[in-house]
Amino acid sequence: DLYDFAPTGYFTLARDGAIHQVNLAGANLLGVERGKLIKRRFGVFVSAQSRPAFSAFLEKVFSTSGSKAACEIALLKDGHEPLWAHIEVICPEDGQECRAVVVDITERKRAEEALRESEERWHFISQATYEGIVVHEQGTIVDVSETGARMVGYTREELIGKSILIFIHPDSVETVLKNVSSGAESPIEAIGLRKDGTTFHCELRGRNLTFQDRPVRVVVVRDITERKQAEEQLAASEAELRALFAGMTDVVIVYDADGRYIKIAPTNPINLYRPPDDMLGKTVHDILPKEQADYTVAKIGEALQTGQVVTGEYALQIGGKERWFAGSASRLSENTAVWVAHDITTRKRAEEQIQSQVETLGALYDLSRTLSEMEDFNAILDRVTRCAVESTHVTFARVLLLEQDDLVARAAFPVRVLDHALQVGQREPLADHPTCQRVLDENTPLVIQAGSPEAGDCASFFLGIAQTLCIIPLHVHEHPFGLLMLGEARDPAREPFTTEKLHLARSIGDQTISTFHRAALHEQTEKQVQRLAALREIDMAISSSFDLRVTLSIVLNQILMQLKVDAADVLLLNPFLQSLDYTAGQGFRTPGITHSHLRLSEGFAGKAALEHRLLHIPDLTQESGFVRLPLLAGENFIGYYAVPLVAKGQVKGVLEVFHRAPLNNIGGEWQGFLETLAGQAAIAIDNAQLFDGLQRSNTELVLAYDSTLEGWAKALELRDEETEGHAQRVAEMTVKLARAMKISEAELVHVRRGALLHDIGKMGVPDEILRKPGPLSDEEWVVMRKHPVYAYEMLSPITYLRPALDIPYCHHEKWDGSGYPRKLQGEQIPLAARLFAVVDVWDALNSDRPYRKAWSKVKALEYIREQSGQHFDPQVVEAFLQMADSR
Repeated sequence: DLYDFAPTGYFTLARDGAIHQVNLAGANLLGVERGKLIKRRFGVFVSAQSRPAFSAFLEKVFSTSGSKAACEIALLKDGHEPLWAHIEVICPEDGQECRAVVVDITERKRAEEALRESEERWHFISQATYEGIVVHEQGTIVDVSETGARMVGYTREELIGKSILIFIHPDSVETVLKNVSSGAESPIEAIGLRKDGTTFHCELRGRNLTFQDRPVRVVVVRDITERKQAEEQLAASEAELRALFAGMTDVVIVYDADGRYIKIAPTNPINLYRPPDDMLGKTVHDILPKEQADYTVAKIGEALQTGQVVTGEYALQIGGKERWFAGSASRLSENTAVWVAHDITTRKRAEEQIQSQVETLGALYDLSRTLSEMEDFNAILDRVTRCAVESTHVTFARVLLLEQDDLVARAAFPVRVLDHALQVGQREPLADHPTCQRVLDENTPLVIQAGSPEAGDCASFFLGIAQTLCIIPLHVHEHPFGLLMLGEARDPAREPFTTEKLHLARSIGDQTISTFHRAALHEQTEKQVQRLAALREIDMAISSSFDLRVTLSIVLNQILMQLKVDAADVLLLNPFLQSLDYTAGQGFRTPGITHSHLRLSEGFAGKAALEHRLLHIPDLTQESGFVRLPLLAGENFIGYYAVPLVAKGQVKGVLEVFHRAPLNNIGGEWQGFLETLAGQAAIAIDNAQLFDGLQRSNTELVLAYDSTLEGWAKALELRDEETEGHAQRVAEMTVKLARAMKISEAELVHVRRGALLHDIGKMGVPDEILRKPGPLSDEEWVVMRKHPVYAYEMLSPITYLRPALDIPYCHHEKWDGSGYPRKLQGEQIPLAARLFAVVDVWDALNSDRPYRKAWSKVKALEYIREQSGQHFDPQVVEAFLQMADSR
């Protein structure tokens, strides 16, 4: 019937998906006999991925009775062959069954999938390519790739339906329309126009195709902006290169592998071996000398074989002159190479000149280094003449020094030339050689040819062998010192004295003078250092010793060493007797000088002291005024200096210097240093005298202080009716105990003074209390116990006695803190006060008092032992007992 043979499948499904009815088309759709489908669940034919959706769909259908629904699911024909089906379902009102129409849509699905894949491939290709693709129909854009849309700054949606001219610049519209209308497939160049108004160069290549039965044109758009820019840059570079070749002087030649001239750049022809027309088509062996041709072919072959740039330098005779070139060969193609040659003739000449200068500087350096290690004057001159001959390549060299008014030959090299002696030691009066005088005056070298007018007064210096003589002046600080003479015996046409050689010779002369000057400065520096060291030694002696004889001995020793004299002595002024008496001396052979005793107005020494000036006697043997000549018998002195020793404007004595040869031409520097040393001696004498005076004054002052203190102590004993000598006894015993306790000698002075003044504070206690015969009342004891405070107030303002305050202020303090006035305890009490406390009690117990008799020593010692740790410091008690036992 129609139900069975309908082209679509009909199914009646229960709520659980069981098949109640199915037509033949439905059974064929599932690939199962109709009879076997009844009561089978439809879900078993649904693919796993569609099963959840189908279950939800079926549940929805039965939940809304009378409604119609549809879905698309994947089925498995006969359980394994996949197919897609479209299902439409309607559920009657009773809701127990539903009727489904199932249509096979597999082919449609496959078409849709193919279309989707095609669209994805199109999208991928359009994304991957750098070129844009535009499809248009009669100028209207049908489709465009993403790359094409981005290229012009639009989206695909904005472009589709628009004219293709939307992204063409007006200047290129006509070209594009002509290409479209002609249907040509060859590429054209145009100016593109972006959405933002900017332009770009593009290449368009189109082809007419049929799409969906419609004629369309597919256009490929390529952005060629960078290529156009590169082409413009290349054109500019080519123009620059052509201009560069037109202005350059380098030779640029293209050779083939055989060395044949292929191309010659239009450069300066002055650098070419021949004109270009004579060379093109020929080989280097046809043009260049064989040696140079072989060299060029070898370089070209190396460049072609290795592909590397090959360089080298070579010389060519062009226009009768030697020209030097730096060449480089590089491969252009498999069989051609380019050769670039640069003229380096100037550089070569400069290198030769530099090499010559280097040799000159090397010679000067070697000479300088050698001379710096030499000290002997004659050895220096010998080395200079040898260097002059070896570096300037002359026949001989001599150095003539200016000595008084003569030129004296002091060195020569070689010693003999062509059997002629160079006459070292030859002396020539400068007045006989005005040419030499002029060279010295003008300080300019002079070259003289034999037989010239200038050679007349210099004939003797040619030595009968020189054809050319070069005279170099030697000056020290613009003062003429001598001449360096170089003689050349060969033909003067050889120009033995070029400018360079003259400079070298002058430099050798300057080096010679520099060496002499340096040696002189070195000698002078050493002398200054020695003199400074001498002054330093004297200063140290003055500052570290007040023994005048020791200091003067050092001064006299330095005078003999630094001034190179034979003997010296110091005569001190006795201001009371107005006499000069011998005090110290060195360098004398006999003791006669020690008996020197002169009145202030007597002899050369007295005259120097009276007149406050240095006195020089060139020859003592010729002077009758030297009254002590008998005392110096056998000394054989000739030269004599007397220098007054003046300090703070007062004459302290006279320094005498003796020498057994004349002291002439010694210069002001020598005499100045003599006066400096005399000044140091005067300072030493003045310091010693000041120290002696200060020491005497200090001793007298200390004695006066101590006498005053002892007077105060005796006065206190009389007022307080103390036992006579109490202060002196306790002072001496306290000092002895302090020395046993290792107190320094400097502190012992203050300990003694404090002990003498221990009761100085009682001067502030009224007599009625101090001298009261009976016991004191409590109020009186308060006043009495203030006497240590009174002592502090009396002595502390006196700077000299402040260090002695410990005993007067603290001698009534007790070790256990029960003393007065401040109740100090233990080591809070100054050590001097702790020492004195024991000695004071000891002396009191051993002395008779108005209110008791003296204790025995044994009893007194026992009492002191008992008070250890209470009244007294235990360590002090132990030291005191040991001292008592030793007595």
